[in-house]
Amino acid sequence: MRGRQYLNDRGQRDETEHLDGRQRQCERGSQEIAEPHLGIEQCDGSQYGSKHAVSTSFLVAYIPKGENLYTSYITRQRTSTDGKNTVTQATGENTGVQKVTGEGLYTYTFANKLPKTYDPALTHRIGIYGSRNLSEFDMGTNYDDDVFDFVPAGGKPSPRDVIKTESCNKCHDSLGFHGGSRRSLGLCDICHQPQTREANGNQTVDMTVMTHKIHMGDELPSVKAGGKYAIGNSDWSSVALPSDPRRCAVDVSAATVLVSPPDPRGAP
Repeated sequence: MRGRQYLNDRGQRDETEHLDGRQRQCERGSQEIAEPHLGIEQCDGSQYGSKHAVSTSFLVAYIPKGENLYTSYITRQRTSTDGKNTVTQATGENTGVQKVTGEGLYTYTFANKLPKTYDPALTHRIGIYGSRNLSEFDMGTNYDDDVFDFVPAGGKPSPRDVIKTESCNKCHDSLGFHGGSRRSLGLCDICHQPQTREANGNQTVDMTVMTHKIHMGDELPSVKAGGKYAIGNSDWSSVALPSDPRRCAVDVSAATVLVSPPDPRGAP
């Protein structure tokens, strides 16, 4: 989440960090101050405005014993537009407590607490995604995300790591969903798992099903039969790959990743 340069309020070059909260120091007479860099700070201590602030959200999940897909500790309920169907969805939060602990260092305490029955011996994943609007400096909106895998009780985590983001970006230049802030497969996997369904169609958005069906597009049996494959307001029925979607070979760092045929758990 490294930053780059832009012009400060006096038209001078100012090296900053876009999203990682690095602090910068200013001189105010003989008093040196350090401001947490969660927004664009001028050396007089004022701010340009909230539109320049870094917007962050946090996720936390675990892999249940004997399984290989994540389950989120944070969920929400969503109801279809006709009011007939209510589903559970994995999600994140941004309502916790964030504190500055040092130069460029922050802690975030989740508002949602772990259940007392949680298993500290399991693989856990923390995710963060964020954005910052710097359009005023002709730099657009900057996005980034990251994940951290660990075992609370100690030991080596065993995260799900099947498809690399770099593989997707061989064709997608580059991944950016939900407005652009979700940039990596590692983050997407936290929510896009069997726990999450789309309300209007009451269908899964599990990555192992959804991704294959999106890439099948107009080759899906249900689409060929006159139906459609849509998630929310996005209709993927007209997607057409230039190659056979049942076997997608991508060369990444001298290793060939073979994406398996569509998951049989998904509806046609």
